Amino acid sequence: GAEVVLEGPAVFEIDSPAQGRLELGRLVGTCSTESALGFAIATPWGQVVDLGTEFGIAVAADGGMQVAVFDGQVAFHALPTSSRPPRTLNAGDVLRLKADGAVDADAGQQPMRFVRRGNGRWTGLSGVVAGYRQDFIPGTRGNPTTARRWKYLWNAHGPIGDRENYAPLVWSGNNAYTTDADKHPADPPGNYAHFGPAGGHPGLGSRQPDSDGIDRYVIAAYLVEQPGRYVLTNTIAGLARQQSEQASSLRVRVFVDDEPPLVDATVATRRAGAFDVTLGELSPGQVVYVAIGPNGHAGNKGFQFDFNIVHSAASD
Repeated sequence: GAEVVLEGPAVFEIDSPAQGRLELGRLVGTCSTESALGFAIATPWGQVVDLGTEFGIAVAADGGMQVAVFDGQVAFHALPTSSRPPRTLNAGDVLRLKADGAVDADAGQQPMRFVRRGNGRWTGLSGVVAGYRQDFIPGTRGNPTTARRWKYLWNAHGPIGDRENYAPLVWSGNNAYTTDADKHPADPPGNYAHFGPAGGHPGLGSRQPDSDGIDRYVIAAYLVEQPGRYVLTNTIAGLARQQSEQASSLRVRVFVDDEPPLVDATVATRRAGAFDVTLGELSPGQVVYVAIGPNGHAGNKGFQFDFNIVHSAASD
């Protein structure tokens, strides 16, 4: 099928199984089967349609954009407000657009650096050092997890993105880490917030009573022990089953420490959503936070969840 790998910081949304939207950051897309032909990425200046290929898209904060084709072909369809006809790009072609959407005809043809796979593997990476599901272990009732390098948290004291607002989830004895070991649902704003072996549920959403206007996330936090380059891969995030209209989406955010999010993505209902992203060069003591929130309303937001963390001993 089609695969998208993000390199943060990035803002990416999955609109449907056949289309995503990149507002900021870089991605590499691949189309490996005939059924995935036509997979499209919408951008601020048009749509990139995969015709059986590997390609990169980069969208800068100022609106400038680049499309680079590594193998095969893509079609670029400019916005309807533009007079430009559709354009086919072949392997080795690079299309650059300025911040105003105009073609940058003076730019050289060497594409910027993208993180790519080689023969199905991350080139230069030494292997998986952690995984949500593979490392999940039961705890002791009323206590946080004892899984090495892991913490399961929720933003009990304020908005996501500031670790001073985080509090531990504790083992409930019912195969889950929750906000209150003695009561499920817990008192607001925790309510049904929990992590289990294969997924969980966020706390209250910002549009719900007793939420204080704050989305309450559940957060899987991983402590970095070795220096090097890290990648988040094999990611899964999606509602566990078909739900009502109010359960239309989850919000997935990935942080390193209290830095701006590397991923801030909306995952639509009735499908899994990938949030693969390059975390960059990290040092011992830094923390990777992967957070799942209710995106405004937590009704029927049970979700499936997994990811692996891959480490490279030396950057390329």
